[in-house]
Amino acid sequence: MAGSGRVVYSTGKGRVCPGCGWPENDCRCSKNLTPRDEPVPAKVTAKLRVENRASDRHVTVVDGLPKNAAFVAELLAVKG
Repeated sequence: MAGSGRVVYSTGKGRVCPGCGWPENDCRCSKNLTPRDEPVPAKVTAKLRVENRASDRHVTVVDGLPKNAAFVAELLAVKG
């Protein structure tokens, strides 16, 4: 459709995503921003820390776990 005003190719950027307008290889559409599972290393080291909230409540934070949904779900599963 001529005259739609949307850029589909730019000599400086190459192909342009029709959804977000960013270069195709750096697309910012939500379907491309879904987190991918990181591989789980052989040795996982998690860090625990206690934080104080503004409401004077204490919260335990677990940091350093790999961003892998299956690994975290297995870790949190109650084994009986």
